[in-house]
Amino acid sequence: MPENSLPAGRLALMLSSAVDPERTLEVARAAEEAGVARLWVTEDYFRKGGFSSAAAVLAATERLEVGLGVVSVFTRHPAVTAMEAATIGRMFPGRFAPGVGLGVPHTLERMGLMPAKIVGSMRTQLAMLRALLTGEKVTASDEAATLEEVALQWLPTGLPLHVAASGPLMLRFAAREADGLILSILSGPGYVEWVLGELAEPLAARATPLEVTVFAYVSCDPDAQVARMRAREFLATRLGHGDASALLTRSAHWHLLEPLMGLPPEELAVALPDECIDDFTIAGDVEHCRRIAGALLASGATELALCPIPTGDDYDFGPVLDLIRASTR
Repeated sequence: MPENSLPAGRLALMLSSAVDPERTLEVARAAEEAGVARLWVTEDYFRKGGFSSAAAVLAATERLEVGLGVVSVFTRHPAVTAMEAATIGRMFPGRFAPGVGLGVPHTLERMGLMPAKIVGSMRTQLAMLRALLTGEKVTASDEAATLEEVALQWLPTGLPLHVAASGPLMLRFAAREADGLILSILSGPGYVEWVLGELAEPLAARATPLEVTVFAYVSCDPDAQVARMRAREFLATRLGHGDASALLTRSAHWHLLEPLMGLPPEELAVALPDECIDDFTIAGDVEHCRRIAGALLASGATELALCPIPTGDDYDFGPVLDLIRASTR
């Protein structure tokens, strides 16, 4: 293993939908030039479209793989989602990996799309989508969508379907039915280990390994203190709403974080222990960032999709690309 390489797994780049559409192709081309294997594009309503962004990136690059992480199963009819994914998959065979999940509950509520039975409806929608992408003629119905003998005309070949999940029920569904599992921002090594422990039985029953992609925010700077202060302030803003999600409660440092939840962001930024910074972000100089990324991969992730922590509204991808180069050469 080369001196600077990380444990088994790969580093990808995540392009947040908070980055303006005009920069999408610029970032994609820079990623390809840096040797990045895959770029994950996100879809957060009401910013920019995931399928259109993925197609544009694939058309503008030659080798770059593109993951879509993720589109909500409730914002499009499953037949439309399947059609869009299959179309891109056929145009760019072997380079596209669609990812689906619930989406942001508050956003779904604002659009009147949140189902009454979230887990049950999600499983139905995902089953419809999976069946359509594998060539079945589908008749099924629930509160969110109805299909009457619907089948795709243009089927993709070998299109991997990734599912975003965080709680036990959806994690088990993903382990049984998906090709890949997407774990969101704030998924530290402790949480990843808990996930894989929860999934030991369905993973053992799989015919093929489950790809586990972890999205991670990065603050990398030659001045480690500058990098970590940026991460500290960003993390405090994300945690300042007091959201005790599974990502946090199943982390290795929830006992340190729990007493601080509910503090205003400016107070939380000062009070956060260093262990929490390293659990929920990758922050420091290059060597420290490589160590934290290595811990995530060692915990069981097969891919890390790295996104720079913004400074204000500015996303500087240069340091993240430099980190990927330093870790994979």
